[in-house]
Amino acid sequence: ENIQLTSFRSFAPQLGAEGTLSASAKLTGTIAAPFGTVTLNGKELRVAGYSRRLAPAALEAQAQLNGGTAQVNAKLSAGESVAMTLQGTAPLSPDRMLDLHAAGSADLSLLNPLLTAAGRQAKGRITLDGAIAGPLTAPRLSGTASLKGAEYQDAVQGLRIQDVAADLKADNGVIRIVTLNGKAGPGSIGGGGTLDTTQPGWPADLTITLRNARPIVSDMMTASLTGDLALKGEALRALTLSGKLEVPKAD
Repeated sequence: ENIQLTSFRSFAPQLGAEGTLSASAKLTGTIAAPFGTVTLNGKELRVAGYSRRLAPAALEAQAQLNGGTAQVNAKLSAGESVAMTLQGTAPLSPDRMLDLHAAGSADLSLLNPLLTAAGRQAKGRITLDGAIAGPLTAPRLSGTASLKGAEYQDAVQGLRIQDVAADLKADNGVIRIVTLNGKAGPGSIGGGGTLDTTQPGWPADLTITLRNARPIVSDMMTASLTGDLALKGEALRALTLSGKLEVPKAD
Protein backbone atom coordinates (compact mmCIF):
# COMPACT_ATOMS: atom_id res chain seq x y z
CA GLU A 1 0.00 0.00 0.00
CA ASN A 2 1.23 3.49 -0.98
CA ILE A 3 4.72 2.50 -2.11
CA GLN A 4 6.72 5.66 -2.81
CA LEU A 5 8.34 5.41 -6.25
CA THR A 6 11.08 7.83 -5.20
CA SER A 7 12.43 4.99 -3.04
CA PHE A 8 13.43 3.12 -6.21
CA ARG A 9 15.31 5.94 -7.96
CA SER A 10 18.68 4.30 -7.30
CA PHE A 11 17.59 1.40 -9.53
CA ALA A 12 16.39 3.59 -12.43
CA PRO A 13 17.64 7.16 -11.88
CA GLN A 14 17.03 8.16 -15.51
CA LEU A 15 13.31 7.47 -15.08
CA GLY A 16 12.95 9.84 -12.13
CA ALA A 17 9.63 8.29 -11.13
CA GLU A 18 7.40 9.97 -8.55
CA GLY A 19 4.06 9.08 -6.97
CA THR A 20 2.67 6.09 -5.12
CA LEU A 21 1.61 2.58 -6.12
CA SER A 22 -0.71 0.18 -4.34
CA ALA A 23 -1.37 -3.39 -5.43
CA SER A 24 -3.18 -6.48 -4.23
CA ALA A 25 -3.64 -10.04 -5.48
CA LYS A 26 -5.98 -12.81 -4.37
CA LEU A 27 -5.13 -15.95 -6.32
CA THR A 28 -5.96 -19.66 -6.29
CA GLY A 29 -5.21 -22.56 -8.60
CA THR A 30 -1.82 -23.16 -10.21
CA ILE A 31 0.90 -20.93 -11.64
CA ALA A 32 0.04 -22.23 -15.13
CA ALA A 33 -3.69 -21.57 -14.70
CA PRO A 34 -4.37 -19.07 -11.89
CA PHE A 35 -7.77 -17.81 -10.78
CA GLY A 36 -8.49 -14.64 -8.83
CA THR A 37 -8.14 -10.87 -8.93
CA VAL A 38 -5.15 -8.54 -9.29
CA THR A 39 -5.47 -4.78 -8.80
CA LEU A 40 -2.97 -1.95 -9.31
CA ASN A 41 -3.52 1.72 -8.49
CA GLY A 42 -1.16 4.66 -8.96
CA LYS A 43 -1.52 8.24 -7.75
CA GLU A 44 0.36 11.50 -8.43
CA LEU A 45 2.52 9.73 -11.05
CA ARG A 46 5.29 11.64 -12.81
CA VAL A 47 8.54 10.84 -14.61
CA ALA A 48 11.70 12.84 -15.28
CA GLY A 49 11.00 15.93 -17.36
CA TYR A 50 7.23 15.75 -16.84
CA SER A 51 6.06 19.35 -16.80
CA ARG A 52 4.81 20.61 -13.45
CA ARG A 53 2.21 22.58 -15.39
CA LEU A 54 0.53 19.28 -16.33
CA ALA A 55 -1.64 17.31 -13.92
CA PRO A 56 0.03 14.18 -12.51
CA ALA A 57 -1.20 10.85 -13.82
CA ALA A 58 -3.48 8.37 -12.07
CA LEU A 59 -3.74 4.67 -12.91
CA GLU A 60 -6.54 2.27 -12.03
CA ALA A 61 -6.17 -1.31 -13.29
CA GLN A 62 -7.82 -4.62 -12.49
CA ALA A 63 -7.41 -8.09 -13.96
CA GLN A 64 -9.77 -10.98 -13.31
CA LEU A 65 -7.82 -14.21 -13.90
CA ASN A 66 -9.78 -17.19 -15.19
CA GLY A 67 -7.21 -19.91 -15.72
CA GLY A 68 -6.01 -19.33 -19.29
CA THR A 69 -7.19 -15.73 -19.70
CA ALA A 70 -7.39 -12.43 -17.83
CA GLN A 71 -10.24 -9.98 -18.11
CA VAL A 72 -8.52 -6.58 -18.08
CA ASN A 73 -10.00 -3.19 -17.17
CA ALA A 74 -7.59 -0.25 -16.90
CA LYS A 75 -7.83 3.54 -16.92
CA LEU A 76 -5.03 6.11 -17.20
CA SER A 77 -5.78 9.80 -16.72
CA ALA A 78 -3.86 13.04 -16.25
CA GLY A 79 -6.15 16.04 -16.09
CA GLU A 80 -6.99 17.17 -19.63
CA SER A 81 -3.72 15.75 -21.04
CA VAL A 82 -4.56 12.04 -21.03
CA ALA A 83 -7.74 10.00 -20.83
CA MET A 84 -7.18 6.38 -21.93
CA THR A 85 -8.99 3.11 -21.23
CA LEU A 86 -8.05 -0.51 -21.96
CA GLN A 87 -10.60 -3.31 -21.72
CA GLY A 88 -10.92 -6.88 -22.88
CA THR A 89 -9.32 -10.30 -22.69
CA ALA A 90 -5.59 -11.01 -22.48
CA PRO A 91 -4.22 -14.57 -22.81
CA LEU A 92 -2.22 -16.23 -20.03
CA SER A 93 -1.23 -19.14 -22.26
CA PRO A 94 -0.12 -19.18 -25.93
CA ASP A 95 -3.18 -21.15 -27.09
CA ARG A 96 -5.60 -18.37 -26.02
CA MET A 97 -6.58 -15.31 -28.06
CA LEU A 98 -6.14 -11.59 -27.56
CA ASP A 99 -9.24 -9.41 -27.57
CA LEU A 100 -8.39 -5.94 -26.24
CA HIS A 101 -9.95 -2.54 -26.95
CA ALA A 102 -8.22 0.79 -26.28
CA ALA A 103 -9.84 4.21 -26.54
CA GLY A 104 -9.19 7.79 -25.50
CA SER A 105 -6.98 10.74 -26.29
CA ALA A 106 -3.60 12.16 -25.29
CA ASP A 107 -1.63 15.37 -25.69
CA LEU A 108 1.61 14.96 -27.67
CA SER A 109 3.35 17.40 -25.33
CA LEU A 110 3.72 14.44 -22.96
CA LEU A 111 6.51 13.24 -25.28
CA ASN A 112 8.56 16.38 -24.78
CA PRO A 113 10.50 15.05 -21.76
CA LEU A 114 11.98 12.50 -24.19
CA LEU A 115 12.47 14.99 -27.05
CA THR A 116 13.74 18.22 -25.51
CA ALA A 117 17.18 16.84 -24.63
CA ALA A 118 17.84 16.54 -28.38
CA GLY A 119 16.34 19.96 -29.18
CA ARG A 120 13.01 18.60 -30.39
CA GLN A 121 9.44 19.45 -29.41
CA ALA A 122 5.95 18.22 -30.27
CA LYS A 123 2.41 19.34 -29.58
CA GLY A 124 -1.11 18.45 -30.68
CA ARG A 125 -3.62 15.80 -29.71
CA ILE A 126 -4.13 12.24 -30.82
CA THR A 127 -7.45 10.39 -30.46
CA LEU A 128 -7.52 6.60 -30.56
CA ASP A 129 -10.25 3.99 -30.85
CA GLY A 130 -8.73 0.64 -31.67
CA ALA A 131 -8.61 -3.06 -30.96
CA ILE A 132 -6.06 -5.85 -31.07
CA ALA A 133 -7.22 -9.43 -31.53
CA GLY A 134 -5.97 -12.87 -32.50
CA PRO A 135 -3.10 -15.07 -31.33
CA LEU A 136 -0.10 -13.59 -29.50
CA THR A 137 2.19 -14.71 -32.32
CA ALA A 138 0.19 -12.84 -34.99
CA PRO A 139 -2.08 -10.16 -33.46
CA ARG A 140 -4.32 -8.07 -35.72
CA LEU A 141 -4.89 -4.32 -35.36
CA SER A 142 -8.14 -2.57 -36.21
CA GLY A 143 -9.73 0.78 -35.49
CA THR A 144 -9.04 4.46 -36.11
CA ALA A 145 -6.68 7.20 -34.96
CA SER A 146 -6.70 10.92 -35.67
CA LEU A 147 -4.23 13.73 -35.09
CA LYS A 148 -5.29 17.36 -34.79
CA GLY A 149 -3.40 20.63 -34.44
CA ALA A 150 -0.02 18.93 -34.26
CA GLU A 151 3.38 20.53 -34.61
CA TYR A 152 6.92 19.15 -34.68
CA GLN A 153 10.11 21.17 -34.25
CA ASP A 154 13.79 20.28 -34.33
CA ALA A 155 15.76 23.33 -33.25
CA VAL A 156 19.11 21.70 -34.13
CA GLN A 157 18.14 20.96 -37.74
CA GLY A 158 15.90 24.00 -38.14
CA LEU A 159 12.94 21.75 -38.97
CA ARG A 160 9.37 22.86 -38.29
CA ILE A 161 6.06 21.43 -39.53
CA GLN A 162 2.81 23.00 -38.29
CA ASP A 163 -0.93 22.40 -38.33
CA VAL A 164 -0.50 18.68 -38.92
CA ALA A 165 -3.73 16.70 -39.23
CA ALA A 166 -3.96 12.99 -39.98
CA ASP A 167 -6.53 10.22 -40.07
CA LEU A 168 -5.47 6.58 -39.90
CA LYS A 169 -7.53 3.43 -40.21
CA ALA A 170 -6.46 -0.12 -39.37
CA ASP A 171 -8.28 -3.15 -40.73
CA ASN A 172 -7.12 -6.70 -39.99
CA GLY A 173 -3.57 -5.55 -39.36
CA VAL A 174 -3.22 -3.23 -42.38
CA ILE A 175 -2.82 0.44 -41.39
CA ARG A 176 -3.93 2.96 -44.00
CA ILE A 177 -3.09 6.66 -43.85
CA VAL A 178 -6.35 8.12 -45.09
CA THR A 179 -5.26 11.76 -44.89
CA LEU A 180 -2.06 13.50 -43.83
CA ASN A 181 -1.59 17.25 -44.20
CA GLY A 182 0.66 19.86 -42.67
CA LYS A 183 2.15 23.31 -43.25
CA ALA A 184 5.84 24.02 -43.76
CA GLY A 185 6.49 27.73 -44.10
CA PRO A 186 4.37 29.15 -46.95
CA GLY A 187 3.78 25.70 -48.45
CA SER A 188 2.37 22.32 -47.49
CA ILE A 189 3.30 18.68 -46.94
CA GLY A 190 0.90 15.78 -47.48
CA GLY A 191 0.92 12.04 -47.82
CA GLY A 192 -0.83 8.70 -47.66
CA GLY A 193 -0.32 4.98 -48.08
CA THR A 194 -0.38 1.68 -46.24
CA LEU A 195 1.62 -0.30 -43.67
CA ASP A 196 0.98 -4.05 -43.40
CA THR A 197 1.79 -5.27 -39.87
CA THR A 198 0.70 -8.83 -40.71
CA GLN A 199 3.62 -9.54 -43.06
CA PRO A 200 7.30 -10.04 -42.16
CA GLY A 201 9.20 -6.77 -42.04
CA TRP A 202 5.96 -4.74 -42.21
CA PRO A 203 5.75 -3.86 -45.95
CA ALA A 204 5.14 -0.14 -46.53
CA ASP A 205 3.90 1.76 -49.56
CA LEU A 206 3.79 5.48 -48.76
CA THR A 207 3.61 8.70 -50.76
CA ILE A 208 4.86 12.16 -49.78
CA THR A 209 3.88 15.37 -51.54
CA LEU A 210 5.48 18.78 -51.10
CA ARG A 211 4.12 22.01 -52.57
CA ASN A 212 6.39 25.03 -52.10
CA ALA A 213 7.18 23.59 -48.68
CA ARG A 214 9.85 25.18 -46.53
CA PRO A 215 10.34 22.66 -43.70
CA ILE A 216 13.93 23.67 -42.89
CA VAL A 217 14.81 27.23 -41.92
CA SER A 218 18.19 27.70 -40.24
CA ASP A 219 21.35 29.81 -40.32
CA MET A 220 22.92 27.15 -42.56
CA MET A 221 20.17 26.53 -45.11
CA THR A 222 16.69 27.58 -46.20
CA ALA A 223 15.01 25.90 -49.15
CA SER A 224 11.62 25.69 -50.84
CA LEU A 225 10.69 22.18 -52.04
CA THR A 226 8.08 20.90 -54.48
CA GLY A 227 7.69 17.29 -55.57
CA ASP A 228 6.17 13.83 -55.27
CA LEU A 229 8.06 11.08 -53.48
CA ALA A 230 7.45 7.38 -52.79
CA LEU A 231 8.69 5.41 -49.80
CA LYS A 232 8.54 1.64 -50.28
CA GLY A 233 10.01 -1.47 -48.74
CA GLU A 234 9.90 -3.04 -45.29
CA ALA A 235 9.49 -0.62 -42.40
CA LEU A 236 11.38 -2.85 -39.96
CA ARG A 237 14.27 -3.54 -42.32
CA ALA A 238 14.87 -1.17 -45.24
CA LEU A 239 12.92 1.47 -47.15
CA THR A 240 13.65 2.99 -50.55
CA LEU A 241 12.92 6.65 -51.32
CA SER A 242 12.29 7.60 -54.95
CA GLY A 243 10.64 10.37 -56.98
CA LYS A 244 11.30 13.89 -58.21
CA LEU A 245 12.01 16.91 -56.04
CA GLU A 246 12.31 20.46 -57.36
CA VAL A 247 14.07 23.26 -55.48
CA PRO A 248 12.68 26.56 -56.80
CA LYS A 249 14.76 28.53 -54.33
CA ALA A 250 17.46 27.80 -51.80
CA ASP A 251 19.80 29.92 -49.66
